[in-house]
Amino acid sequence: GYGYNRQMLSLMPAFGIDARHLQLPASLPQGPATDMDDAARLMAHVPRDQVLLVDSLGYSCLSSSLIQTIAAPVVALVHHPLSAELGIAGSAARSCDETERMALSLAKAIVVSSPYTAAQLVRDFSVPADKLAVAVPGTAAAKRAVGSGGKACVQLLCVGSLIARKGYEFLLEALAELQQFDWHLTIAGSQSLDAPFAQRLIGKIQASPLAQRITLRDEMPAAALDEDRPLAACRHGRDPRLRGVGQHGHPSRRSGRTGPDGLAHPERALRVKRDGQRGPAVRGEAPRPPIIGARGLL
Repeated sequence: GYGYNRQMLSLMPAFGIDARHLQLPASLPQGPATDMDDAARLMAHVPRDQVLLVDSLGYSCLSSSLIQTIAAPVVALVHHPLSAELGIAGSAARSCDETERMALSLAKAIVVSSPYTAAQLVRDFSVPADKLAVAVPGTAAAKRAVGSGGKACVQLLCVGSLIARKGYEFLLEALAELQQFDWHLTIAGSQSLDAPFAQRLIGKIQASPLAQRITLRDEMPAAALDEDRPLAACRHGRDPRLRGVGQHGHPSRRSGRTGPDGLAHPERALRVKRDGQRGPAVRGEAPRPPIIGARGLL
């Protein structure tokens, strides 16, 4: 999501838009009340004849009283609803959804990064469809991947922040049943967005029989991911960075309900839901064992 935002900001001048980066507190959306006050104060200083394009991580968590101090029209940029971003459920998720529903109702317009998120906001957050614009991440031309260099070991790459909603437990469960195959997994993603969860996941990996077959790397620049050029990639949910997987021609295993909208070559994606079924967007077949996605890559 942050890469998507940075790319959008860098391209605006080419379209005649004089854009500047307004740094909000990094603790949002779960920071202390003082940080939310600071975020609103920074945005309130923007003149009303300018437009604020604000990631929902720094906007949808604000109260209506704070948002009403902002004079400039707000265009909210939503990748996922906040409750999904934060991996919360129950009453906490309902409270978060109510705050976001209010915030989005006060936005002048809303940009989403996938048709799935657009439909979700219309259905679950009462956002009028004509208030939405879908801006799907693009894919630049790139050199085709050459695989693992002839090695017998299949190199797997999983890109995604170490947060609860990414579903890493399902990936580990699947791979634990495939130890008879020769594979190695690299997990690349932020370990700081939800540090307690990340540490629990890392501890679980280190204590498992898979420890020697999994390499954990923190956030990596796109160029470094390109250099790895794995033979296959695993994907959880919708992640714009995984467009690079299809961009290089990698086969992909993915989970979630969103359809292969993040891949340049969706026909190479095997979608496997968390209940073990192949997704109808790619393979409309009967239920299969949970390991089918990982086995499909190996």
